[in-house]
Amino acid sequence: MIAPVPGCSGAPAMTEPIYRFRPSLLRKQETYRLSDTALVRDTEDGKEKVLPFAQMRSVRVYGSPGLRAMGGTAAPDIERCVLRPARGRAVVLSSAHFLGLGRLEDRSPAFRPFVGDLVRRLAAANPGIIFLVGMPPALWWSWILILLAVVVVTPLVVLLIIVNMVQKRHIDPPLIAVTAVLLGILFSLGSYLRTVRRNRPPRFDPGRTPGGAGLPDWLRG
Repeated sequence: MIAPVPGCSGAPAMTEPIYRFRPSLLRKQETYRLSDTALVRDTEDGKEKVLPFAQMRSVRVYGSPGLRAMGGTAAPDIERCVLRPARGRAVVLSSAHFLGLGRLEDRSPAFRPFVGDLVRRLAAANPGIIFLVGMPPALWWSWILILLAVVVVTPLVVLLIIVNMVQKRHIDPPLIAVTAVLLGILFSLGSYLRTVRRNRPPRFDPGRTPGGAGLPDWLRG
């Protein structure tokens, strides 16, 4: 989403990258744009909240698996960019745009170029910032444990359903739904593992990382 908008803080009008998304059901759509020195968020009252690049302490870019079930994808993979200032709350940009309850729109085609441009501008404006790629360690290990649990639990649940069928017992619909989700994850285990593997939490330097090793393809260059 590239559109001509006025520059921040009274700067002359220019073309600035823009990204819009709704972070959750409880919040409205948010609009972010980039200047050469800051990330700017347009607030609901028509004002601007300027987040100078010079005040950013770290930025983390990572992806996390979506939800796959029997018959298709229930939720798309999600990419995030988390900016932590020296003071104050972190700013989280996400490729997931909430349309409604249980309805997500994948905005990665707009998210990726915006974040790629953001990273390059941060590197130019703030040489001391820490760049991280990959999930936070706690989230990464949580996914490892979840996938291990799926591998162990799914065969047991399937066996339970088979036993109930053989003995002509009633099978509760929630059990069938849970089994479908578990089987969907199990059958897509390779895809989950690749996503988790790509998102281990090393650091990177966009200016000195040889060939962009370890970076998402869309962040290279």
